[in-house]
Amino acid sequence: MGRSSSRDREIGSPFLGIAEHSDCPLCGGVGFVHPKHASGDPDYGRVVECSCAKRHLENLRPERLREYSHLGPLTSYIFNSLIQTGRSIAPSNKALFQRAYQDARIYAERPEGWLVFTGPSGCGKTHLAAAIANRCIELGVPVLFVAVPDLLDQLRAGYGQDSEVPFDLMLEQVRNAALLIVDDLGSHISTPWAQEKLLQIINYRFYLSLPTVFTINGPLAEMPERIHSRLTDTSISNICMLEEKPGFNSIGEGSLGLLKDMTFDNFISNISPISGGREDQEIAERQTKSLDSAHSAALHYAQDAQGWLVLIGPVGSGKTHLAASIANHHYKHGQPAIFVVVPDLLDHLRATYGPDSGTTFDRTFEGLKQCPLLILDDFGAQTSSSWAKEKLFQLINHRHNGRLPTVITTNLSLDQIARETDHRIVSRLLDSRMCDVLVIDATDYRQSPGSRQVGRTESKPQGQRGRSAGNS
Repeated sequence: MGRSSSRDREIGSPFLGIAEHSDCPLCGGVGFVHPKHASGDPDYGRVVECSCAKRHLENLRPERLREYSHLGPLTSYIFNSLIQTGRSIAPSNKALFQRAYQDARIYAERPEGWLVFTGPSGCGKTHLAAAIANRCIELGVPVLFVAVPDLLDQLRAGYGQDSEVPFDLMLEQVRNAALLIVDDLGSHISTPWAQEKLLQIINYRFYLSLPTVFTINGPLAEMPERIHSRLTDTSISNICMLEEKPGFNSIGEGSLGLLKDMTFDNFISNISPISGGREDQEIAERQTKSLDSAHSAALHYAQDAQGWLVLIGPVGSGKTHLAASIANHHYKHGQPAIFVVVPDLLDHLRATYGPDSGTTFDRTFEGLKQCPLLILDDFGAQTSSSWAKEKLFQLINHRHNGRLPTVITTNLSLDQIARETDHRIVSRLLDSRMCDVLVIDATDYRQSPGSRQVGRTESKPQGQRGRSAGNS
């Protein structure tokens, strides 16, 4: 079919003689009428399509669109037949699927850019992709649905002399489809030839920004590098992870499990002086203001997670409580988030290299890089090995470039982070376009469970930059 100036040519050749069995009183079944025009009129003698033919074409169009789409039995896969939270019983997976479902519905109404569904077999990727196709057909938008194994078989067959559709024509059809849905990407692409042909299609649609939906069975990180770089380009691609098998996400939920009772409602921000002295009173008022400001900023972020939030303060000042409150808020509202203590994260990443690991490093790391909200607690407490520095930089750099919501808590000042971990990370944290650095000035309330008290001035870490909570 190839590229065409008219939509009808994309879905089939012009319909002729469609009204030949009609008993239309205007055309008698011919499908065309001869309007009455005065002699000498420019349109005298011109025939036009009969109204019955137009109606027939309108009724026939959805059928032709379905035929063109190659959906086959998937024409029954619609949004209304999907469970909006998926089939997994894990709360985090339910939240992931619900977000993907919502993104798919929005995309189906106005296909723009790329939508990438990832997840294990049976999690609902193909159903979502087919639901998009069927909704687009309802709206009159041509869709071409191709399963990668079948597509590669058809392309190979196109080289044969007896092929009904030559290779070049078939490749052109796929590359120029108004909306292309590529199902099961990752299957049968181990050969150089298969990778080359798929990359030709992907590159062509990438450079022209043509609407495309991909489903990937398994981790995105296991895609060939050149294909992976296109699929993860945030300028065009929206990646939706539908479900994760046990692996990192269970570790993140385990860390948060210890902190599940930390909420915004039970965060203690009121500081009371030990004595009635003026100095203690001033300290208490200043620290109360700092904690109130931090609480307000974290609550606002939880309600609308945009950009980055960095919480800096001494041990026990409440950073982890606020970070856990953000994660708990997201879980409560069915929104995915990963909360993890940085030293635990690095231990888990190292463990993925072991022969008994239930997951791979690439899969784990990709999940961290792409998750909708990542909360890194106690940054700076990790060992400063070259491997740890590089992995943390790769993670933070990817999320910075993709402008992915991220929360970081640390006991270190930015100057200390630059000296003891990586100055490249600090440069990202100082990006005021997307990063809000909040310094919390408060005492360690673990020393006085259920309350906060001060009796002397707390010194702020030297070389601190960023705004103080309460002094913004």
